[in-house]
Amino acid sequence: MTTRKKIIIGGNEVPADVVKSKLLKLNHDHIDYVEHCMSHTTTDIRNIKQYLLSVLYNASATMTR
Repeated sequence: MTTRKKIIIGGNEVPADVVKSKLLKLNHDHIDYVEHCMSHTTTDIRNIKQYLLSVLYNASATMTR
């Protein structure tokens, strides 16, 4: 939930309506994929909130399993 018109995803400004739409389309498989990716990452995650938002936003496009 936000009152902003745009949200930053991976350094890019994306309309909030687009972000909301993509997040509402996620299902259990996408969440499992994100959990798997996060558990196997080797880099330190500095901003977990922004990282999680970016990974969830991109999950449907990057999910390979």
